[in-house]
Amino acid sequence: MFDDDMDCNPPELGEAAKKGIGNLLPEKSKSRYQKAYQAYTDWCAQNKVQNITSENVILAYFGVLSQDKKPSTLWTSYSMSMLQTTLNIKQILDNSKFGKLIAYLKKFSL
Repeated sequence: MFDDDMDCNPPELGEAAKKGIGNLLPEKSKSRYQKAYQAYTDWCAQNKVQNITSENVILAYFGVLSQDKKPSTLWTSYSMSMLQTTLNIKQILDNSKFGKLIAYLKKFSL
């Protein structure tokens, strides 16, 4: 999440940064991105996950999703933006280094 205590002085800069971050999702499909993120965070809450940015947690989530979703849906949900982008924005996370997750999703998309 955007850290309210970020080094933004004066406070107006923090507000401007929040607005800028809020506009990073594509306007046309913003609700789909938010829905994917909400489904993930709901699953994390339901499973009492404390570190939602862990690659292993995301792998477990996609393992559960793979039981009833097509491989192309899994790939789209993560890589082609939705969850990955939203996690990057809301959690300030660089998940481009999640090699195990990417390999897992590629395996199912072949």
